[in-house]
Amino acid sequence: MERLKADMEEISAGQKRIKKGQEEVRQKFRDIESECYKLKEETKSIAKQSDSNQIKINLMFSILEARQDNNFAQADHLTQLLRFAN
Repeated sequence: MERLKADMEEISAGQKRIKKGQEEVRQKFRDIESECYKLKEETKSIAKQSDSNQIKINLMFSILEARQDNNFAQADHLTQLLRFAN
C-alpha cells in the first residue's frame, strides 16, 4: 500500500510538471504570436514608407525631366505635388 501511495505521489508530481511545462509552452507560443504580429505591423509600416519614398523619387525624376525639356510650368506643378507629398 505504501508503494502505491508513493507511486501515486510520483505520478501526481509528474503530472504537475507536465502541466507547468504545457503552460510554459502556451506562454511562449503567445509571446511568439505577439512578436509575429508586431513584426507584421512593422513590415507594413516599412512597406508604406517605401511606397511613399518611391512616389517622391518618381516626382523628383519627373521634375528633372520637365526642367530638361524647359517645361517649367510642369516642373512647378510637380514641385507643388512633391511639397504636398512630404
